[in-house]
Amino acid sequence: MNKLNKYQSPINSLPAILAVCLAYLCFWNWSVFHFVFSNGELMGPDDFLRMSQVHAWMQGQGWYDITAYKMVPPIGGDIHWSRLIDVPIAALIYFFDLFLSFEKATYLAAIVWPLLLMLITLAVWTLICDRLLNNYHRWLPAFFGILSISSINQFAAGRIDHHNVQILCFGLMILGLVNRDRKWGNILIGVAIAFSISIGVETLLILLLVLAVVGFEWSTGADKKGQGMMRVGLSLIVASLVLFSINFAPKDYFDVQSDANSFFYLAAFTMVGIAFCLLSLSTTMLQGSGGIKAFFSRLTIGSLMAGGCILLLFIIFPEQVGDPYANVSAEAKLRWLSKVSEAKSLAVVLNDFPFHWLATVGYYLFTLAIGACVLLNRKYRTTKIISLYIILAACIMGTIWQVRFIRTAAFLVIPFCTIFSMMCWDYLKKKYDREKLFKYGFQSGIVMFQISIFWYVAGAVFFPLKISAGQSQVNNLDVSKVVVKRREPNHCLVNSDFDFLKTLPKANVISDLTTSSAVLFHTQHTVVAGPYHRNQRAILDTLDFMGTTEAKAKAVAEKYKLSFLGFCTGKFANSPSDYGPDSVTAKITMGKIPTWLQEVSPQGERFRVFKIRTN
Repeated sequence: MNKLNKYQSPINSLPAILAVCLAYLCFWNWSVFHFVFSNGELMGPDDFLRMSQVHAWMQGQGWYDITAYKMVPPIGGDIHWSRLIDVPIAALIYFFDLFLSFEKATYLAAIVWPLLLMLITLAVWTLICDRLLNNYHRWLPAFFGILSISSINQFAAGRIDHHNVQILCFGLMILGLVNRDRKWGNILIGVAIAFSISIGVETLLILLLVLAVVGFEWSTGADKKGQGMMRVGLSLIVASLVLFSINFAPKDYFDVQSDANSFFYLAAFTMVGIAFCLLSLSTTMLQGSGGIKAFFSRLTIGSLMAGGCILLLFIIFPEQVGDPYANVSAEAKLRWLSKVSEAKSLAVVLNDFPFHWLATVGYYLFTLAIGACVLLNRKYRTTKIISLYIILAACIMGTIWQVRFIRTAAFLVIPFCTIFSMMCWDYLKKKYDREKLFKYGFQSGIVMFQISIFWYVAGAVFFPLKISAGQSQVNNLDVSKVVVKRREPNHCLVNSDFDFLKTLPKANVISDLTTSSAVLFHTQHTVVAGPYHRNQRAILDTLDFMGTTEAKAKAVAEKYKLSFLGFCTGKFANSPSDYGPDSVTAKITMGKIPTWLQEVSPQGERFRVFKIRTN
């Protein structure tokens, strides 16, 4: 293992690198800062709901009570997110509230939080490369990280959902993996995995993959005495127990859910931790004569132990072992979940957005080839690099099932791109020692080709999205009315969109699933549903109201005692054909407003408000 570099030059120090990265991030996101701070425009529904949950907690809602009471009237929305992420956001709001209004403090917190996470994430990946490399260009990890599409999408101002925290947790796991010869490295793996599962289960397969790599390294003898595996197991058990007690009230300890952290996952990771400890204790016994015999002995007993854990979980929790969305009905999967972008398979995404043939397929095949070149180089072919390549390849394969895998694993290309850049530089220095133009020119091209943005732009150029003439005409008609600059011109997400709705007495409001979370955050009103799968009946009722028949719409209005319909003209102008001709959406879009709806908002409003009269 290479020794950690000592960077004497201030320009190569981590604080200097992060300071430049912060300046770049502020420059790159300056216009987005305006959208968030001036207009309260967060990135999407999850971010609006997260901030609503933070506000509810700050205003007295219990730590263990995470129900969204302004959703799914009258019982409230069943939300399974952890409160852990609410703490730093609330702390930032409290601090900024000392100098600004509460509203502006909230908006500023939504800008600062993802910036802080981005800087910490870049620092983690720089430390990872420090551990893997000796005498390399230390600015490269930050360069590849900051220009990643995943960084741009998941760490932008206003992105305060938990996905960016999951990315950071993944980075901490990898930092632990490359430092397993140190006590803290193994402990970090266990703690990061426990924290990751505490805030969401969408990275579950990645966590299991990291644990499998820990087991594989023990099988190969890299963890010679098994002490590293013991530390991973013990830290996983202890951290899981501590975080579980923080997340759940005692009365909920034995509730079992597969779609979020619960007793099921506590039991599963405790079993894994115990299995690791038992395997560690058996290391000497399984040492044998060493070599291939010891490897297969460890691999066999490790596989049997893993199979035993799975079997035991299946016996104790037969309903939970399987798809986290198993409780979602077939109707909800067909009508709603299949259209959620992050839950789509790669094949569906490629069909909907062909530019991903280059932006995703092309780029990650290219990075796999880069990784293969690194492994072929004896100088860099270490156990750690092999382990990281296995994880990267598995995550890329995981996109075939759901594209969300690559959102987290995208950062794993950083060490491979960094190493490959150094390999190319060593070659170019020898070949073009006195020809700076060729040397620096070729190296610049090599580095640029490894940036995901390059492939994203190339995909957009070669596979441009096609918009039908009808959609373009309606869209231009509506968007031309927009006065406020906005990040998402086709949606109603900024605070001024709801100025009129905020003047109305508190009531039950229905709107489309995307806009509902913004209504929930920006106003005092209650909404029927947002895009959150535990409230699938409310989701289907919203789809029925907006997109089926007037009869169904009236039935939904009576069921939820609705007072108002909020209609975002920009959103529906883009896809009028998605709704039946007898639907409320189609009729309003065509100007044939049903008689039981009375428009009460001023003429020309982007977010139109209709009073509902079903009697």
